[in-house]
Amino acid sequence: MTDQPPHNIAEKINHGYKVWEFWLFLYAISAVLYGHLPDWVWEYYHKLVQAVCIVLQHTITLGKVHVADQLFLDLRDCIVSTAEDMGGGYALLKFQDHMAHTTTVQEGWAIYEYVEQHYPDSEPHHQLLPNGTIHVVHWACIRLPNGQIGCCQWKEEQHKDACKACNVQLKLNGTRQFGKVCYFIEC
Repeated sequence: MTDQPPHNIAEKINHGYKVWEFWLFLYAISAVLYGHLPDWVWEYYHKLVQAVCIVLQHTITLGKVHVADQLFLDLRDCIVSTAEDMGGGYALLKFQDHMAHTTTVQEGWAIYEYVEQHYPDSEPHHQLLPNGTIHVVHWACIRLPNGQIGCCQWKEEQHKDACKACNVQLKLNGTRQFGKVCYFIEC
């Protein structure tokens, strides 16, 4: 570290910001978030900060490794506890909408046909409205069996500078296609 105060992060984010300044911003100055976050979020953020501070030390005792390991396991358990297990290694991850939205007619019929074929006893199967739409609750992300996280357009639209994790590549009728995941729903 150095004796000078950190640069203004808004002015130096792409040029001239030092690693120690990022570290200070993310793990030390961010203590001002206390009282502004829900208690459970603050608790897990605090555990993250503790674990990262331990693993960034030049030398670490075996006891500290065990402490950091437990902190990271607690964080993983937090993530798992806010997930809806879909089976087969898939899980819908929070955030989700607080209320159901009406699909377009095209989305409604696509969901209806898929659910009718694969999950005929599922709740959305019975929610098809006479005009061909369905009321669905949007989920923001999904955890895949390989551990990757996929996001949807619905959540990314809320953040104008978000990366485009909703863009996907798939094989359709033997041809590689590109698409966009609009939202995830539970069937």
